[in-house]
Amino acid sequence: MGNSISQTKEYNFTDIFPICMETFNNDKSHEKLNSRIKYDGVCNVLIKEIGNIGYAFKSTCMDLSLYLEHINSENIEKKEACCKYFNYILKNELELLNEYCKGEKNCYQKMININHEKIKIPNACGKYIIDLNDETFKIFQKLQGIYSYFELVKSNKASDYYDLIAHIYNELISLNIYWNNKSLNDTLEIFKELYNQHKISGSPGLGETEILYSHSMIYVHKAIIGSSLSVVFLLIFISILYKVKNKFIYYSNYLSYMRPNVKKLKALWEKRIPKLNNSFNTEYKNATDYCYQILYNTA
Repeated sequence: MGNSISQTKEYNFTDIFPICMETFNNDKSHEKLNSRIKYDGVCNVLIKEIGNIGYAFKSTCMDLSLYLEHINSENIEKKEACCKYFNYILKNELELLNEYCKGEKNCYQKMININHEKIKIPNACGKYIIDLNDETFKIFQKLQGIYSYFELVKSNKASDYYDLIAHIYNELISLNIYWNNKSLNDTLEIFKELYNQHKISGSPGLGETEILYSHSMIYVHKAIIGSSLSVVFLLIFISILYKVKNKFIYYSNYLSYMRPNVKKLKALWEKRIPKLNNSFNTEYKNATDYCYQILYNTA
């Protein structure tokens, strides 16, 4: 369990998204079919080797093989980052294979060990492949989600994913409050800037109601709401005591004692409101300066 926690806290997500995702999507596109077809035979052998799982995996095997070839070439930058994306895609496929091939490291070795008619799957990522834990895999899935949906809205294939993107983004922020992974935070900042630029250019004049705050702003909201609720509940409680004073003489002395304190409490609260507003505005400005908002259309 300790190693699992350490993996997620220390995992480096830098440069994986969107570059490596885009590279993989390009390699599995229809235009690259002729480049992938050479791995047809070796993938058939692999399917039988890991349990005769059927040919649904063959297409993915060919996609991954070409992607490894691409990573192995001199034309690709960020080799380690793209190997990590391969690691994620492989685990995602293994989730579907269940017991047929357990562990990314084990299955990767099976892939690269197969030789069919002098065709081998390139060993481009051997030193970067690990068995991802569930927490790290969950973060990968959510990053994949926001970038995939973002590609759809950018290409105008879907305009109703803004709320979903914002929801997943908030989930990642919440997760990283616990994990405190700097590279994940940086990755989210990059996404936020890309998203904001697209959203602002497409929707000039966005209002404050369309701003989704990061966790630093959420803390400010919680502080204000928490303080407000505490005072409101206390005033309600005291109001109830006032209303029953004629029926319950027992409370009369207590209420006499409470009256001046209620006045003090109201005066204190009236003084505190400007301070809270000022604190909120200051925090809001700082967050804006450092791009700590993500804008989205609530409609």
